[in-house]
Amino acid sequence: MTTTRFTLGVAAIVTLISLAAAVHEYNRAELAELALADAVHAQQVARRELALANTSLSSHLRAQGVDAAQPGAAPGAPRRPANPTLSLLDILGNPAIQHQNEISARMRLDGQYGALFRNLNLTPDQITQFKDLLVEKEMVGFDSMSAAHDQGIDAASNPRGFYQAVAEAEKTVDAQISSLLGADGYSQFQQYQETVPARNTGLLLSQALSYTPAPLTDAQSASVIQILTQYGTPALPPGNPFAVLNGDLGVVQLSNQGLAEIQGVLSAQQVQTLQDKIQQQFQILQARKQMKP
Repeated sequence: MTTTRFTLGVAAIVTLISLAAAVHEYNRAELAELALADAVHAQQVARRELALANTSLSSHLRAQGVDAAQPGAAPGAPRRPANPTLSLLDILGNPAIQHQNEISARMRLDGQYGALFRNLNLTPDQITQFKDLLVEKEMVGFDSMSAAHDQGIDAASNPRGFYQAVAEAEKTVDAQISSLLGADGYSQFQQYQETVPARNTGLLLSQALSYTPAPLTDAQSASVIQILTQYGTPALPPGNPFAVLNGDLGVVQLSNQGLAEIQGVLSAQQVQTLQDKIQQQFQILQARKQMKP
């Protein structure tokens, strides 16, 4: 992560948190607490990835006092962090994790936003700028978590303030996207974001069926995305600022009504494959939640 990007997150929080008005769509503390709990669970995935990507993790954690043995623990056994949220912020601030998150976010763009790129009729330069801002939007969400803590906004004692700080930091990037796309284009972008989890799952389904006798047609794909958007449950709502922590996931549950409509669009084999993909996404989410710090 560049110094400029991190400074953007800090500057946005320093400026916007000083305003008296809070963001109305993030004004329920219980939502903040749920989002923060999900963020804490997700930190274990980051730690596992870091262990593979960065051989200096052990020395980094020792410097933070994370791997000291607990009283009564076996010699060399890792100590459980006293504050898992601080452990999350420490991991998210690691350059190796930041770089990996940025690469992953950029790799997902074409699959998640390719249809929007076509519909907006942007120039190649504008598409490049838009892609950069989409990555920035995701990464500033990570940055602002650490920045909020640095500014004295404690996630444990003030979850509402922490939640709103991250949301406001992401909105600074939304303002740049709005400036690039214009009012109509930005409205399309906002509506499209609601479909991204469904598109993630739709892409998994399309790939799984691509080598079978019953590949997904364009018409079926469009219907699947529409139904999953309406009746599917994403890991976190797209408007939740902590959704970036599960940005690689799609729909994790589908209502009975949604299943009934899907059965009118797909063959029995295709429906089973879709259910398998939804179940896999659910299992990934549950595995992240069940990992202990």
